[in-house]
Amino acid sequence: MGIFEMNGYLLDTHIWIWYLYGSDRITEQTKTIMESTSSDCWISPISVREIGVLTMKGKITLESDLRDWVERTLSILPLRIAPLNLEISIRSCEIDLATGDPADHIILATAEVLDLHLITADQALLEQKYVKALF
Repeated sequence: MGIFEMNGYLLDTHIWIWYLYGSDRITEQTKTIMESTSSDCWISPISVREIGVLTMKGKITLESDLRDWVERTLSILPLRIAPLNLEISIRSCEIDLATGDPADHIILATAEVLDLHLITADQALLEQKYVKALF
């Protein structure tokens, strides 16, 4: 683990959204983890970018502009923001992942480099050997 030694959970973008909107797709185990250990739950900055892109494409609708939405949601569920540093950037380029989505690569690299359990429902990410994933 080295210099970036951490513990906790990294939420994939959809998990963050599902929780905030009360989706029945999120498991009780995930809800319990998020509610009881929110100080140990993290999001990647790339998740904010993903939400912004989904909004621009009309795939999701936010109640306010992106900045206000993020600030408000972080007051509801106080998540920690993972760094996006050189090691994570390099590692994201080394990960062999079928999807070409750079956000998936960055999220996987973040979980691995920071030694965080990834909470995701994305089957492609759950199958990766690089991280400790759960859903």
